[in-house]
Amino acid sequence: MIFALCLLAAPAGAQPAPIDVEKATVLYNEGLERRDAGDHAAALDLFRTAYARVPSPVIGLDLAREHLHFGQLVQALAIAQAVVRLPVAPEETEKSATARAEAARLAGELPKRIPKLRVLAPPGATVLVDGRLVPSAELGGLAVDPGKHEVIVASASATKHEVTVAEGEVRDVSVAPPAPPPSAPPPIASPRPSYTLTYVGLATAGAGLVAGTVTGLLALSYAQNVHEGCAGGRCPSDLGDDLRASRTLGTISTISFATAAGGVVLAAYGWLRATDRPSTPRVGAAVVPTPFGVSASFVGAF
Repeated sequence: MIFALCLLAAPAGAQPAPIDVEKATVLYNEGLERRDAGDHAAALDLFRTAYARVPSPVIGLDLAREHLHFGQLVQALAIAQAVVRLPVAPEETEKSATARAEAARLAGELPKRIPKLRVLAPPGATVLVDGRLVPSAELGGLAVDPGKHEVIVASASATKHEVTVAEGEVRDVSVAPPAPPPSAPPPIASPRPSYTLTYVGLATAGAGLVAGTVTGLLALSYAQNVHEGCAGGRCPSDLGDDLRASRTLGTISTISFATAAGGVVLAAYGWLRATDRPSTPRVGAAVVPTPFGVSASFVGAF
């Protein structure tokens, strides 16, 4: 048995069940074999599952190293920091202590290597990076892995950007605010009907239709990726981002189409209201000759 003694150094106060220790040992040893054979993808999945059962410094360090092998610096940092935070068990082995020290070294080194994206988006915009919805608080400095990333910004319309960042780089992604809807014509003194509500409704419907169509097509694209990648009812873990992106963009598309429908209703109401307005009475003064001279009177149509 390669790893049985190392698993005994689980955090104090949270000792795993014997069945979990046994299963984690099998998973970890199989992960070592897959890694030594060059199958790093399988090793990563096995180490991840073993660490979820028994969060040990030794398993955590090897899991962080596999993330580093794939250039996944953000995930490697998160695992290394988690290993450092693990309570020291009274019976911790020398191998576990060494793994904890190496994890601490990685936790101090990786932040300087991790690139960041600063997304300059209009207020209230929805931002997705690689299919993940980004909270507005993180837009000023989102930690990402080196390489290519997809940024989608949806407000009145949706825009898609592809950016590539290197280790330690800080890259700005600037998104111009959408053009404002056409303004209503200025009011005039003539008694012509006002179509302001119609114009606003049509502008809203158009913006919602564009946003709904773009985000809907993107959602279908991600869904197709998931459908093609899942064989026999099993999906690889790297398709999780595509599934989340498909669901989020589908929700945005539905809301956008609902907004477009509301714009159509508003436009129809504005049209009916404008064309159904009663005529404005026209009143004026007139000088009328009579047998008794000239008199002034008011003449109007009511």
